[in-house]
Amino acid sequence: MSLLKEAFERFAPDYLERYGQSMLPSHRRCLTDISSCQTDALDGSLHVCQSCGHEHYTFHSCGNRSCIKCHHLRTDKWLDKQQDNILPTRHFHYIVTLPSELRPIMCSNQKKSYKILMTSAFDALQKLASDPKHLGGKIGAIAVLHTWSRAMIDHPHVHMMIPAGAYNKDDDTWIRGREKFLVPIDALKSIFRAIFMKRMRKALPKQIFPQAIWKKKWSIHINTFDSKVENLLNYLGRYVYRIAITENRVLAVSQTTVTINHNGEALHLRGEEFIRRYLQHVLPKGFHKVRYFGIMHSAHKQTRNRIKLLLMNEVIIPDRPVKKKSTRCLKCSSTLILSISVLAPRNFNCQASVHPP
Repeated sequence: MSLLKEAFERFAPDYLERYGQSMLPSHRRCLTDISSCQTDALDGSLHVCQSCGHEHYTFHSCGNRSCIKCHHLRTDKWLDKQQDNILPTRHFHYIVTLPSELRPIMCSNQKKSYKILMTSAFDALQKLASDPKHLGGKIGAIAVLHTWSRAMIDHPHVHMMIPAGAYNKDDDTWIRGREKFLVPIDALKSIFRAIFMKRMRKALPKQIFPQAIWKKKWSIHINTFDSKVENLLNYLGRYVYRIAITENRVLAVSQTTVTINHNGEALHLRGEEFIRRYLQHVLPKGFHKVRYFGIMHSAHKQTRNRIKLLLMNEVIIPDRPVKKKSTRCLKCSSTLILSISVLAPRNFNCQASVHPP
């Protein structure tokens, strides 16, 4: 059992019992699903080896998008799909962050404010990219919302994977971006702040915004990826179907605390506090944390295909290695397995997980 799974099994039931009546429905559902995921609380499957006749039992996953145990296969499928969509050129990794003074407002109005954050970040980029002084064309981005810091506290920001150039439809040309940035960074910060605040004021007309945000520099960080575009894609994919923390960052679980890796140092959290920090990153029902903008939107597949022809001699993006997901018998290692979905008896002992995690 992973330490992350152990932390939830140890502390989630008490958290539900103590706070269940006052919790948001999405938070309560998340804990309930995680607690029952891959246990006899859900249906299971019977796997019969056709070579030796040995029987294996597995329990089904809950499918909650905030679950710590599910979605490995869905992540692989997402990465494979993006592999077909990304353009064979350099990419930028933009990280757009908000001043800390705005975090309470964002947390209290998640559905509206998180959408505004994501759309404003891209629209500011596109506004500058449309100017012939900079690029003079249409850009695109794959954007993934993160709402956490390394300590799992509230810290909304957007990661964007952006091809290093723009497409000019009139001239049918691909305009290559600069070496270190797509558009001037100071201008981008100012335009993003203006667009974001205008939309927030319209969405929350009664909200009072702290004046300190106008005196601070808003943070936008840029990384450049040349031939290692797949590394950026894998980084984004890590949290497409997860939130807040990965299994390898949980160092220890005791009777009362969970210890996590925080920038190379051990951070000790009470079990209840660990669960609370995790749940604050469960997004509202129906919210899309991954969005595709501009030429990376599904409606622009033909445009991307045209750009790929224009970029035929640029960066070659290697195919992702195909992972073999064969199911093997635990007794004789045969791959001849017959799987039958069944209702899992409540007292039934799961011998092993046949499918790889």
